[in-house]
Amino acid sequence: MSLDEDGKVAVLPGYEAQVSTSGVEHSRRKLEAAVVALDLGETGIGMRPCMLEEETLGYRCVCSFQFNTNDHQMLEYAMRQQRKVIPLGNSAFPIATPRIQQAMKLVLVALNQLDTDSVLRAHLSSITFASSWRTGAMMKRQNNIINDATVSDDDCLVTLNYGQALPIDSAGEDMWKDQARDCLLQNCHLTTVTGRSKKRALVVGREPSRIEDAIYLQMGSSIGKGQVLVTLDKPVSQKKNDWSTVVQYVKPETSFVHPNANVMLQALQWLLGRMQMGGTSLLEMYCGCGAHTIPIAKTGLWGAIVAVEYDQRLVDFCKSNCRINNCLGDQEYDPNDDDHQNTDNIQDKNKS
Repeated sequence: MSLDEDGKVAVLPGYEAQVSTSGVEHSRRKLEAAVVALDLGETGIGMRPCMLEEETLGYRCVCSFQFNTNDHQMLEYAMRQQRKVIPLGNSAFPIATPRIQQAMKLVLVALNQLDTDSVLRAHLSSITFASSWRTGAMMKRQNNIINDATVSDDDCLVTLNYGQALPIDSAGEDMWKDQARDCLLQNCHLTTVTGRSKKRALVVGREPSRIEDAIYLQMGSSIGKGQVLVTLDKPVSQKKNDWSTVVQYVKPETSFVHPNANVMLQALQWLLGRMQMGGTSLLEMYCGCGAHTIPIAKTGLWGAIVAVEYDQRLVDFCKSNCRINNCLGDQEYDPNDDDHQNTDNIQDKNKS
């Protein structure tokens, strides 16, 4: 919980539900207010507010914060609303995944142990944490408090953003990398640490910086005709006529990743549940790194998928994800045609 300069509870921008309030009630009120504001009362659009308090905590897998320096010259996480800085007051952010919550604590302690003019700490302006959709089976959550006795091995990336240019000479670059490796990567059990300033990036850890993740698809009589169950957990048992498969992802640090795993799973399950067997072709625009493309291909609901993406970097990751999941077909790309976008013809090879 954060306190403002008058000692009152500070409401973080966009996160009006504090630890002491009901997330379920907050979810219901937000949806009802949206229906009124958008005049959706007569449209028949279904609403699904959060049903369990657990759904309102520990779900966000991408979080960004500003750095604020308090009166004791200590760094603290903060958010900004209408040009006003609102410090978190501590390193707690209950809606973040447990993996990020743990990293937030460790990173802040580590940075505050450095000299204020150290190359890793000086001129820090903001930080972004990203974790896998999995929240970490080894981590214990009791009363919304993370148990630091164990450290999850799930991926967690940290990006440090600087207000001034990072070192361009080899000695300064090596110094930044040594501090990032010793202070953060190893001591805070991170997957990758990236430092960014204008037109400059330094990386320690896994390169290229990415998150490796997985979801599971299940189909069959026990799931329901024409339905696909999408989960983060590997199926423990399976009935005779059921079918399941894993979809593996490699997600680049700088690409958009749905920050809420619960919503992502529901959206993908809704999408797959409305596709019928037909053997026809599907055109997907702006496929990104294949978040929807690959699950659709793995179900075999379509004979071929043409996935279009403009960003070459995302095209490369999408192709890599397709190869990992054994569903990459023909590829077409004309680098000499400025108006020609990248396209992948993706098929479920297991179907043929």
